[in-house]
Amino acid sequence: MKIATWNLMRPTARTISRNKIVHEKLIKCNADILILTETNAEIHPGAEYLWKATTELPAAIKISDMDLKYSEGENRVTIFSKYPFGKSFETFDNYTSVCSEVFTPYGTLIAYATIIGILGGKGKEFTADFDRQKADIVELSGNKNFCLIGDLNIFFSGFAYPARKVINEANKFFEQNALTILTRNIADSPDHIIISKAFMNDKEVEICHLPFDKKVTDHSLISTVINKK
Repeated sequence: MKIATWNLMRPTARTISRNKIVHEKLIKCNADILILTETNAEIHPGAEYLWKATTELPAAIKISDMDLKYSEGENRVTIFSKYPFGKSFETFDNYTSVCSEVFTPYGTLIAYATIIGILGGKGKEFTADFDRQKADIVELSGNKNFCLIGDLNIFFSGFAYPARKVINEANKFFEQNALTILTRNIADSPDHIIISKAFMNDKEVEICHLPFDKKVTDHSLISTVINKK
């Protein structure tokens, strides 16, 4: 089972050449569960995928005295899956996070796809986002197979971003909730796949990250291949 995540840095209908590169890479990646962040309805990995997405963004939103402008079709997060979806779950903000059961060959997995801190990892917006998402995670992950996927704006290795205190608190929180950070050792990466320890108990994982020219996106395409031992 292959799970992947990629921040596309807000493509639009006008970014035609960039969109073509993205589509080619997504087809080559061939993930079973794919989470795209900062994405657009223009981007779709193929007819074999089902999908669930956060609410399409309006033309403008005001956040922290900033007027954010959005193009037609933009949304923050989409889950694509070759496996059937089950029940959907409410999240703290339907513009930022989307959550659903996915019926995988290894059992039902609750996939929580998100961005933590749409303005980055620093400031009160990030802290407020993370606090609200922690509440979602605690509620949804208890005694269940759970996976948190997306752009978390936290580096778990390499440069200490956004701050060592935030990293330590995040590590403690995920440990307390019996979640393992599969992508921990990818240096300077804000994009992660974090999954229940119980789900990984009898499995092994292979991690891959594919960097790109910054004209496409300054985020790597992160993937994990999970197999039974």
